[in-house]
Amino acid sequence: MKTLHLSKVGTSEYTVKTYLSKKPDTPEGFIEMGSPKPPDSEYVSQSDGTWLSVPKSAGEKVAAYREEVSAHIDSAARALGFDSVVTAVTYADEPSDPLNHGYGVALRAWRSACWLKCREDLTAWQDGGDEPTIEQVIAGLPKFSAP
Repeated sequence: MKTLHLSKVGTSEYTVKTYLSKKPDTPEGFIEMGSPKPPDSEYVSQSDGTWLSVPKSAGEKVAAYREEVSAHIDSAARALGFDSVVTAVTYADEPSDPLNHGYGVALRAWRSACWLKCREDLTAWQDGGDEPTIEQVIAGLPKFSAP
């Protein structure tokens, strides 16, 4: 089985086609790439079939960190049956439902601790420290413990 790596020139749009004997037609607007797309999405294809690294701006990186931290926090709320942490924390001021009240209070405090730690990590990087990976930022967040 052979593999064909295709991309639209000047973009990170990428597709892979496999075939046994007859090479498939290249879709319109795509070119054959000399190698698979690197695992990092910060690459665009060039007309010669090579990949060009395009660094993200600091603002784009910060936005990506925030998106991942937000998803991490929401996943804890979803694990407790809420659709998001935003919904869960509304119960922090609702003592008539003791179970959800406890979850809401705990999630609200944990959310604040997570964002504090995230800001500390990103500030350290922006002040000249090593740039953390998203995985390092997530791993460094406080752990949630349900009441």
